[in-house]
Amino acid sequence: MTETNLIYPAEIKYFLDYYFWQNAVKLLKYQLELKRNGHKHFKKFSMFYYEKLEPIAKIVEDKDYFDKRVASGLFYGLTKEYSILPYNVPKWNGIGIRSYKFISYPLRVLFYAIGLYLVKLSQDFLLDYLTNTRERIFSYYGGKLFFEKQELQPLNKKSVYFLEHYKEFARKVRQEKGGSLKNKFVIRFDIQNYYDEISIPLLLDYLDKFVKPSTKLELRFDQTTKTQLVSFFNYLAKGKSGIPQADNDIVSSFIGYLYFTFADMMIDDELNKDNQNILTHKIIRYMDDVYVSVEFKETLEGHKRDRYVEELAFRIAEILFNKLQLRLNVKTRLYRLDNPFDVDELMKSIKKVSPGNEVIEVDDDEDEISGEIPEPEEEKLDPNEIVALLFKVLEKLKAGRLSNKFERLGEDDLERLKDVYDRPVEQVLKKTENLSQLEEIFDEQFDFDLVSISPTPIMIMILMSERATRQFREFLLTKGNLNTKELSIILNLLCQVDFNDQELLNKVKTSSHMRQIFQIFDTEDLFTSQPGYYDLNDKQALWLADKNTVIEQIRLRVESEQRGNLSHSLNHLLNEVQSILFLSDPSAIGSEITDYRVTRAQDFLNTRKVPNLISMKIKNLFDRRNTTPVSHAGNENKVSWAVNNVEYEEYYDSVGKCLKHIL
Repeated sequence: MTETNLIYPAEIKYFLDYYFWQNAVKLLKYQLELKRNGHKHFKKFSMFYYEKLEPIAKIVEDKDYFDKRVASGLFYGLTKEYSILPYNVPKWNGIGIRSYKFISYPLRVLFYAIGLYLVKLSQDFLLDYLTNTRERIFSYYGGKLFFEKQELQPLNKKSVYFLEHYKEFARKVRQEKGGSLKNKFVIRFDIQNYYDEISIPLLLDYLDKFVKPSTKLELRFDQTTKTQLVSFFNYLAKGKSGIPQADNDIVSSFIGYLYFTFADMMIDDELNKDNQNILTHKIIRYMDDVYVSVEFKETLEGHKRDRYVEELAFRIAEILFNKLQLRLNVKTRLYRLDNPFDVDELMKSIKKVSPGNEVIEVDDDEDEISGEIPEPEEEKLDPNEIVALLFKVLEKLKAGRLSNKFERLGEDDLERLKDVYDRPVEQVLKKTENLSQLEEIFDEQFDFDLVSISPTPIMIMILMSERATRQFREFLLTKGNLNTKELSIILNLLCQVDFNDQELLNKVKTSSHMRQIFQIFDTEDLFTSQPGYYDLNDKQALWLADKNTVIEQIRLRVESEQRGNLSHSLNHLLNEVQSILFLSDPSAIGSEITDYRVTRAQDFLNTRKVPNLISMKIKNLFDRRNTTPVSHAGNENKVSWAVNNVEYEEYYDSVGKCLKHIL
């Protein structure tokens, strides 16, 4: 048997062209360019890592690199070169944890390439969706990625930076407090663990139903591609559902937005059924923060109207659960717009919407969004007045107590802290008399744990004073075993000072939570020479680049490992090494792999002088495969039993040692 030109499910090249890879590199490079130009939004942990690698990352752009490592699907076995590691970040000003991912440079590019494929696949569908519902649905994700005439449109700040899109979303919600309010309600739906609950198989099935056949044909979007995409996202999620969250991840934002467009349409259809009771409705959404505004007809009022709103909310919750496997959390609530208190609460809720846990930075050159008539703005305060208000917030924080909502500051206070990003305010703060007042606030009595309330704005003010900075550093250096919040504060501070603080950096590195990540961060290595396929070097591993049958077994093995199905993993491990031995053995030329059994494999290992202990372990692997529940159900003459972790690791290590001799 010889390898053929058949397409295997592990081969990404079936649907992903080098063209998408090039554009993915371009997208990541543009984000790094914004970081270098001083854009605070991109001064994030991952971006510092990618920036360090830029001088050697040109190799990733090469077509030969793409063909051998990516298009072939070999990346599934390159565990160092294509790595993804979890770490936790807190939800600031409250109790809660987000799971973030630290993604190696090549894997981030691959994820972006897959994301851009989905952008191109869904583009016409999204255009139709926006056109058909433009008077009722207003949805945003914090970016604008699109192709025109086969080209990814020139990247600009609006393509990858959330602020304008977030402002437009907030403006749309604010506009709902205008007009007749007597029969008008807004329901805010908040999704529980949204990124973790997104079902890629469901998303692909919906795209299959609604994307034009001509587009699917052009982009080879069929069952093979769907299988490959599900495998890839399983690989990213370590066998779980969902999509990764990472610093400045515009692709995850887009996929999250795309998934909920189907919910938008389902909710819209549900509301359209009720035209006997509903006069108008709007769906206003930023990612998974959904506001449904409904104005009822005069014929429905009082108790009947309240009951109807409750039923409507429940119907929408059922749609989200039954059709998209999404569950609502306790933040879901109702606002009556004829009630001033509810209107005030609605306006505050917009400030609670988290645009990807990001810094909200306002540039002086920020223009109003074209095509919109801006609302009359509140009277703008003088920078000196704003600074006085900032000091009041800091004093309140210093003296305040914890509320029953686990908050120390209200939404208005938190919003006020963001004024520190305004350059005129920053300049006023740096005046001698104001620096003195900052030092008085951040004195020995200040509890620097409170920085976690709103880390970046408070840190910016601390860093304006040498004395406050020194005290803050000393406070952080005295910390013992760092928890998630403390780690995030130190990482945030390191980003503000461009990682130029070796003592704090060493403190983070010694944390058990971050040790493995910093082993990668510090190496400034793409791991192309030792990519992580067992302990083989790149030349040995790349021998497999055109060995489709082997790569398919690697993919299936990795999938099973991530799901914890070690009996399945062991079967694929044996198939993997058996295929490599078969393809390496000159005596196997012209025969079929089904005829290549343990005796022939043993003979070949002897000719290559593989050490006896390793050779015996490979022989035992053939036998052990036949005693797993996957291969054999067992009977009174032959027992089957599951594979455990220790046993699997021993066989895995032996395969690696064997391949080092063979390849």
